[in-house]
Amino acid sequence: MSSFILGLFGVPQERKSAITVERRSEQYIEDRLNNEDISGYTSVFYACGRVIADGLAKPPVYVQQVTKGGRRFATEHPLYGIISAVPNKLQTSQELRQVQGWQAATTGNSYCWINRAKRSREILEIVPLNPSEISRVDQVEIGALPKFIMNGSEMAADEIWHFRGHSNERNGGVDTASMARRAILMAQIAESFGIDLFKNRAALEGIISPDGQLDQEGFKRLKESFADQHTSNGKKGRTAFFPTAIKYQQLSATATDSQWLEMRRFQIEEICRYFRVSPIKVFSALGSQSYASVEQGHIAHDADTDAHWHDRYEQSATKALLTPKDRREGYTIVLDNRAALRGTAKERAEYYNLGVTGGWLTVNEVREAENFDRSNDPEHDKLRPAANLFGGTSKPSGTPSN
Repeated sequence: MSSFILGLFGVPQERKSAITVERRSEQYIEDRLNNEDISGYTSVFYACGRVIADGLAKPPVYVQQVTKGGRRFATEHPLYGIISAVPNKLQTSQELRQVQGWQAATTGNSYCWINRAKRSREILEIVPLNPSEISRVDQVEIGALPKFIMNGSEMAADEIWHFRGHSNERNGGVDTASMARRAILMAQIAESFGIDLFKNRAALEGIISPDGQLDQEGFKRLKESFADQHTSNGKKGRTAFFPTAIKYQQLSATATDSQWLEMRRFQIEEICRYFRVSPIKVFSALGSQSYASVEQGHIAHDADTDAHWHDRYEQSATKALLTPKDRREGYTIVLDNRAALRGTAKERAEYYNLGVTGGWLTVNEVREAENFDRSNDPEHDKLRPAANLFGGTSKPSGTPSN
């Protein structure tokens, strides 16, 4: 098809130049794919990072102690209020973990300054750092502690909390943005193509071809006449009249025909793979799934994504924030994700009933799980004998028989 005829309708043409490479040309795409700068993230990259950050920030976190009598909230520990409520003067616990989750998920590494008392070394606050404020220098000797440089000053190893994402080496996490850059850039290119495509009304609506030969002057007059009569928003829909024998062929080349939508969907899945996040969590492909499959998808996300990040956070926080003496005494940092696994009211009632009648839950444990006040009845802290072993009506242990 003649480029002159395409130019008649304002269709953008690729120009070959030794200096400028036009958008969407093969050279333009290759240059962008080889470019490390992906500062403009796509929506799916942002959504994946936010899913991981929110999943890390949502559950409550606290210090617990494991003793011979079981696990308990270690509210007397100096770190308890800092890690669970107010880590610093400007943030809540949730806001701090959201920053850590986002940085670790997208760049592989998150750093916090641990402000300690000079003499006792007790933790006073935990402050997240921007990547530009901190650098890590690893020693040559294997096993030696790294050095951290914060704003030009060397910091003690116990003053920096390095929380890393997925890692394939001992020094740091994998930079997901860099690893997925080609997939991100492909999504950006498809997005910019769609913007240009829809600016041009997403289709070449028709072709005018002369019934015979027209010289350059004739083409010029035809182009000017058509533009004057039909190329503005207020002139759309007019009937076209031509002063010579002209044929008009209507076209319907839509974005779907060019497989643009299919490419956009594939890039969503491709970026999700790098984060190990299900497309369901970024609201993709919801229309093709039933409620049951979406529900199972959310359960799978908790097992395949959130659980790994929670374990990574717990172990990293326990190592960085608790002393060896604390760890020997059974203190650990715990993220409590049980609320995310709660079923419906009916399912919870059935579960609790089985636990109480089966003899492995107390009434007060049930009340605490539902955020009710504990009962003052001492019998509600005792396990009842299983009904299937001791008859239909179970009594609390220690209840005298008639």
